[in-house]
Amino acid sequence: MNNIQQTQQLKELIKISGLSKAIPTSKTMVTVASLLTKVDKAHIKEYNLGSIAVKVSNEAFFLSEIQKVPQSAEIQRDTQGDVLGIRAVAGG
Repeated sequence: MNNIQQTQQLKELIKISGLSKAIPTSKTMVTVASLLTKVDKAHIKEYNLGSIAVKVSNEAFFLSEIQKVPQSAEIQRDTQGDVLGIRAVAGG
């Protein structure tokens, strides 16, 4: 997938994102990291993703790997199956 397609997918997710909302909770909360495969983690490291797109109750949230989400949350992926996210900013 090229950068233009990934950017478009991220824009669509941001439209439905819960940027100003609290993450819904459930009886079974897990870390975002626990929903990722080894391949996902390698992709995140390779592309320096600081926030990962996660769908919870039909809303998209951009979260770090250590944040807790309901076990039913879904990692959002591009059409090739790679994790969608936002690159971390280095420096200040």
